[in-house]
Amino acid sequence: MKFRAFAMSAVMLVATLPVQAQSAAEVLREAGIEGTWSVNCSVPPGDRNGHHTYIYEGGGVREARDFGNSRDSSDVIRARIFDDGTLEIVTRNPQFTWRVVYRRLGDGKIRAITSGEEGGTNRLTIQNGRFLHNGNETQALVRCN
Repeated sequence: MKFRAFAMSAVMLVATLPVQAQSAAEVLREAGIEGTWSVNCSVPPGDRNGHHTYIYEGGGVREARDFGNSRDSSDVIRARIFDDGTLEIVTRNPQFTWRVVYRRLGDGKIRAITSGEEGGTNRLTIQNGRFLHNGNETQALVRCN
């Protein structure tokens, strides 16, 4: 009888322990987000063809963006895959924290459906898969390497 009470107590204790969340690096690797992504990998980076490179280092991930005339780099601070299969990537650099939600397409491509600044302003640039400044649909990104 004492053993049964002990076993039940142990099961209840284990059930209440927090589940360790995956790191951003683990989530991105699980989602296949590694290397460089672009609309057209054979075209140099530019305003309409940014190259997004995910660099794994020291257990973390950095996103380096290259738009030809402008470049920046941010730490990936959060990544998660939602039940509907969409992928959220949140990055932080000294100027802002940015959140992008990608829909993973059946052909290995990804497409931004939401993009915007987190905290304070909550400024959006993409909503429902369309750029807010012109209404154009976002283009799919393909893995370059």
